[in-house]
Amino acid sequence: MVTGYYTNLNTGNTWLQSEYVRFDQEYLTDKGFDGKEIVQSTIDNLNPFIGDSCFVKINLLNTEKSYYLYHKSLDNYNNGENPFAEVTPVFSYVTGGLGVVAACTIDSVVIRIK
Repeated sequence: MVTGYYTNLNTGNTWLQSEYVRFDQEYLTDKGFDGKEIVQSTIDNLNPFIGDSCFVKINLLNTEKSYYLYHKSLDNYNNGENPFAEVTPVFSYVTGGLGVVAACTIDSVVIRIK
């Protein structure tokens, strides 16, 4: 999430604007990256958010493999822009339904841009 603080030079009023930032890939696996750095780029333009000061909060979820596979399969299922694409099943191990039971840990970092 990006949060920008702005001050109107005429009135001196300050306001706050926050929006979610999208990255190249929403779900990543660290397979093959042991001890290596993983770099992601935003696909959003952050320039409109840089006012008086700007903060970026990045949440990192460490999830189980089943959570990752379920959400990746949902992305593939919902990516219906190609009418000739093959149907892909949604990953599930719930008997008689769809979904997974999973756990995750969350960590976050806040970076001040300006």
